[in-house]
Amino acid sequence: MGKYRFVKSTIRSLKRQYGQSVTLYKTTANGTITWSSGTIADRTTSTKVINKAVILPGVGSRQKTPFDGQYDRTKREIILDRDDIGTFGFDMDTTIRFGGSDYKIVEFDNYEEANAYYVTCMKLEGQINES
Repeated sequence: MGKYRFVKSTIRSLKRQYGQSVTLYKTTANGTITWSSGTIADRTTSTKVINKAVILPGVGSRQKTPFDGQYDRTKREIILDRDDIGTFGFDMDTTIRFGGSDYKIVEFDNYEEANAYYVTCMKLEGQINES
């Protein structure tokens, strides 16, 4: 029980110090796809605003030596508190928006005994649909 409280208090502390607001977007197709035009007849977009999420810079994979690391400007790693997510079910099709940019989830996993999610995402380049 003590470890559980320690993890929760550490996540809360990180959120206070480094937290940023993020919005999760999930679009689901309820209707049929028109293959000739490429449109989906009935789409629903669910959103969830999280006031404080811990956003970490992504370390690039172009390292030549262990001491020659660099940051990848398009990759971010995010710690989302499970209490903040609630019943919003996100998956690999969920888009995360923060800092004026959209990010696509590359992978996510439970973090520290299912107290949070550890999400790796990449910045989406180009025009983003606002629908």
